[in-house]
Amino acid sequence: NAVLAIEQLLTTGGGWQDQVGALLPGLRLTASAPGPPPLSYWSRTFHFSTKMAHHINERFLLVYSGQQRLAKNTLRRVVSQWCDGGSIIRELFDALYEASVDLKEPFLTLEALSERDPELTNRETVVCFEDCLLKIGSILSR
Repeated sequence: NAVLAIEQLLTTGGGWQDQVGALLPGLRLTASAPGPPPLSYWSRTFHFSTKMAHHINERFLLVYSGQQRLAKNTLRRVVSQWCDGGSIIRELFDALYEASVDLKEPFLTLEALSERDPELTNRETVVCFEDCLLKIGSILSR
């Protein structure tokens, strides 16, 4: 909360997601209730075996566009469009929320597979693992 308060004082427009993301290890689903700082948030961390984490990391790619954006400028545009009743912003928020809800189930499945077969030696586990990753990819590409 102190870092968030400093970001607000500096008018960078920074949010709490980066602090939670940097504070907690691994893959997680994090949310907060609406309201002013200090925010209360909850986070659900998904735990995977080392082998499964390696297989997941092999299949995801982070692409750097080279385009730098200042968070406060992006935030101003989004808030301005929201206040103007922009339907595109509402649709984007709804889509982001739906995607986060839809992603929970395949990540829970991956976590259960990791507990049951941490070395991914069972063919059934591998097939289910690949199906989960396809489902995740489909959700992320919407």
